[in-house]
Amino acid sequence: MQGYEIIHTSPGADTFVLFEKVVAHIYTDSILALKNREGINASFLNQTFVLLHHQEAIGRCCLYVNPNLSYANRKVACLGNFEMIKDMPAATYFLDYVFKYAKTNGFDYLIGPMNGSTWDTYRLATDYESPCFFLEPYYPNYYSDLFLNAGFEKIARYVSNEDREQELNEARIEKIEGRFAAQGIEFRTINLTHFEQELDKLYDFCMLSFKSNFLFTPINRESFKEKYLKLKPYIKPEYVIISEDKDKNMVGLIFCIENYTDKNEKGMIIKTIAKHPSMRYAGMGNALGTRFKKKALADGYSYFIHAFMIETNASKSLSNYFSGRTIREYYLYGKPL
Repeated sequence: MQGYEIIHTSPGADTFVLFEKVVAHIYTDSILALKNREGINASFLNQTFVLLHHQEAIGRCCLYVNPNLSYANRKVACLGNFEMIKDMPAATYFLDYVFKYAKTNGFDYLIGPMNGSTWDTYRLATDYESPCFFLEPYYPNYYSDLFLNAGFEKIARYVSNEDREQELNEARIEKIEGRFAAQGIEFRTINLTHFEQELDKLYDFCMLSFKSNFLFTPINRESFKEKYLKLKPYIKPEYVIISEDKDKNMVGLIFCIENYTDKNEKGMIIKTIAKHPSMRYAGMGNALGTRFKKKALADGYSYFIHAFMIETNASKSLSNYFSGRTIREYYLYGKPL
């Protein structure tokens, strides 16, 4: 295409400023502050691309190679940190170039948008008609069209649900609570005074409880702790509830954080809810969710967001149990090369 050029760059290179400038053409100043925190996943970075039009940066993306990522017996790479002005022909030209580069380098499938792993930013929302909640990534609505027009297909659907039900039927879980009590399971809140020690336990628990999740890959302990340490100033410990067996092994977790972006109502976001994979802990999600919601209702919270649930995940059923109503849907895309 006349007037267009695609360059390769990398963090630290003189031309990397062009990669960083792309977002200024797309977002308002308030959104730019969030975008600048997204960062590059240096662990899996393979190549960084910028699309120029008459020397002006209008598009960008990264190609990530995660050796632990597996999908449909393909040799997979990830396309992440994608940003692009609203120009369908230019986006298709740009993405076609990235597809050819990936194929030439031995890959036969691309997943995106994903910044290297599911521990990083990934997925696109279909629309942003309602305001983003705290920590929810924001992209223009037209990004999905750019992906589909370039030949991507939807490979997974996720939703965020909202629960505004103010009644709580504790009788529904009395039998479950009794069974857990007989097993010696105890519930407690997270200890922020010894937060790093808590994160060590949380890391071990997540590596076990998440390993069957779609596109799961392990993360090293240091990177995991770094991500959660950034959240510490925002955590209210009474809303991070841990269940432990009689030997103090973590067997359940609900990790919630306030929706700080909402200045009109008090809302909480359920960021993570998980249990040990053993069937002896069946019902743990209901028990944790009920304990959390009872406390939050007493403290005057008016709604609860069940965030980023994959359509096939047990947490989706749990959200329905707690009267969740879908407020946003997201898709992850794949592209055969």
